Amino acid sequence: MSLPSFDSVLTAIYETALDPDPWNGVLCKIADFCGGANSALVYDYRQCGFSGVVTPRADPTIVSEYRQHWWSLNPIIDTRTRVGVVRSLDDCGREAYFASAFHNEYWRRTGLGAERLAANIINDGRSHCCLILQASVRHDEFASEVRRRFEQLVPHVARSIEIGTKLRKLDFDFWVESHAGKASRMAAFGVGADGGLIFANRTGEEMLQAGMPFTVRAGRLCLANPRRQAALEYTVRRSLAGSAGTVAHLETTTVTGYGRTYKVCIAPCTGNVPAIPVPGVRVLVLVDEEIDEAAVRIQNLRLAFGLTQAEARLTVEMLECDGRAAAAKRCGISANTARTHLSRIFDKVGVNRQAQLVMVVNGAPAAR
Repeated sequence: MSLPSFDSVLTAIYETALDPDPWNGVLCKIADFCGGANSALVYDYRQCGFSGVVTPRADPTIVSEYRQHWWSLNPIIDTRTRVGVVRSLDDCGREAYFASAFHNEYWRRTGLGAERLAANIINDGRSHCCLILQASVRHDEFASEVRRRFEQLVPHVARSIEIGTKLRKLDFDFWVESHAGKASRMAAFGVGADGGLIFANRTGEEMLQAGMPFTVRAGRLCLANPRRQAALEYTVRRSLAGSAGTVAHLETTTVTGYGRTYKVCIAPCTGNVPAIPVPGVRVLVLVDEEIDEAAVRIQNLRLAFGLTQAEARLTVEMLECDGRAAAAKRCGISANTARTHLSRIFDKVGVNRQAQLVMVVNGAPAAR
């Protein structure tokens, strides 16, 4: 079998900037050109707790295990190393590696050798991507020529992924924003063929870090409500099987007291969806977070000044500056009740007049 030429591998690498789907084939070419058994792209969002892998010559079951658990224990992955620096087992500690649970409980079952070369391709604090070249069990060593060839390709892979990610992110973010409603923002989560989470846009990352409404457990999106979680998993499975139609909607999830309502839908990745910034996504979980600005403001006032729900609502209505009677009417309370509420509001906020109250609540210093 003739090995691919440097020029043909380089061409294939840069073609992925426009279309990420061929990465499986490109990684095979990289492995063959360098003289390895397999190569892989491993990417992770450590702050959110999930990872993804593109590895064409690995057992899918083993890959799924990696994404669910072992990705955070891989000693060859080092987020402290700058982009483009090639590392080997010697750099991470050969003896420590062979004594690790990662090698003895996981890697020995992969059918690949222990020797590998790795280089960070992306390392921006939010996301991390690493290119890895792996040896075979039969020839579990790398000659200096293998490393030289790998080092030749690393900067080109980094550049191609950087260009492709920027292009796809612009296209995808525009698509997401065009589908978000007014006074809302939309999170997008990408699910792989095994049902695991492998992508989140910035809004999705913020939701995961806040734990609202989703968290990540064993590499999968999770809702706190067991019934809704079961519905989510069932709908994702149907979408992966191609039996969910164009879009499947889940029951609306409301987080009481925080002025946020989450509408969840699951959509298979079709030609109607722009290319996702990372490869391997088969289903999109879209979460439209509708924000009730008045409810959010009421909650903030309660936290800032210790107001009751009724007092905070009256305060928000007073910001319309059309008088206490009009504010009381919108709140559905009598003028006397509004007067009592207002007296307590003044005491808690530390003002004496309505004009002062408006300025303090709006963030301006109150005139004494």
